[in-house]
Amino acid sequence: MKQIKNTKESEIRAYTRDVTGSNKADIQKKASASSEGSSWLYLGKVGQIGYTIVIPIVIGAFIGAYLDKVWLTYPKATLAGIFGGMFISVVNFIRLVIELIRTP
Repeated sequence: MKQIKNTKESEIRAYTRDVTGSNKADIQKKASASSEGSSWLYLGKVGQIGYTIVIPIVIGAFIGAYLDKVWLTYPKATLAGIFGGMFISVVNFIRLVIELIRTP
């Protein structure tokens, strides 16, 4: 009886194949897996946006503060480092958003 059932299931699977050669059940599994993967992908990208903005600004501020101590030019190098970090942050943010938009 099981052999007949397995034979009928295999015949049904053979009839339900689509153009790509995969079973409809396989297609549904792949679709649900890809939607779960895409939500994690977008969540990771959102976290990456935060680091893309913060890290260059903080590094620029630290380098500027160090240069101010060495050159004795208190606010100038720190402000230059912060503004340089902000510029890098904006450029990286734009690149990341473009990449996020192009992701299927």
